[in-house]
Amino acid sequence: YDVHVEMAAERVVPNRSLVYLSTASERHLGLLRRLLAATPSHLFLLSCNDEPLFPTWLLEHPRVLLLFAAHLPWAQRHPKLRAIPLGIKKESAQHVPEQQRLAATVSPTQLTFSKFSIKNPPLRIRRRMETVRALQALGLSNTAKATRKL
Repeated sequence: YDVHVEMAAERVVPNRSLVYLSTASERHLGLLRRLLAATPSHLFLLSCNDEPLFPTWLLEHPRVLLLFAAHLPWAQRHPKLRAIPLGIKKESAQHVPEQQRLAATVSPTQLTFSKFSIKNPPLRIRRRMETVRALQALGLSNTAKATRKL
């Protein structure tokens, strides 16, 4: 079951649902806090903003299973955070294992931070979920067990 946080408050959200939200929006975070207080369901979250802010209470909440985001702060590490790669089309997912093998042998020496935005967030989210599902179908996602119900 996929739902945006603004519509989740007026619906019964089944266990292991995927909830879309903007963590940069205090309003969305407030709606999510109320949703987590009102439902016994465990949730997967998908953040859809360019500058994510992941409050500690959100990451430590027992009913938040995983939080997926395309833009993760490089300094913030948490076992519930999962990166969604930008720019990988589901048709290209078959090449990921070879790239992972090659990347494992290289140590980064110069890191760059870049920021850009893509218009039309609902379409962007759909494309990312297609990529995640394609990677899971190939058995390449380390979150395959946790996101099996997506």
